[in-house]
Amino acid sequence: MIDYRTQRFEEIADDLDMVFDLIDGETRERSWSLLRRGGRLIFILTEPSQERATELGVTAMRYTVEPDGEELAEIGRLADAGKLKPHIQATYPLEQAAQALAAVEHGHTPARSC
Repeated sequence: MIDYRTQRFEEIADDLDMVFDLIDGETRERSWSLLRRGGRLIFILTEPSQERATELGVTAMRYTVEPDGEELAEIGRLADAGKLKPHIQATYPLEQAAQALAAVEHGHTPARSC
């Protein structure tokens, strides 16, 4: 476990087979150095640089999922049953969508125990 508030992950981990990046931005840039040659870097927010991947001898790709009504309904049931406790850090009106996206790209959600 690495506490991002007190530790820099790239100073602790290295020679990894895979990194799954959920944050992007600075975290993405710091993640490249963690991989061994032949490793995989998976992003969910934006397309990675294929030039950088080739340079480092790694595979980089974007992973996206399609919405699934049954799975979303199950998540709702878990939340209703108290088995899933979502943490809402902030809410934004639609006209502040750009600010909401910026907050996701540059911020961190506080760690919570469930």
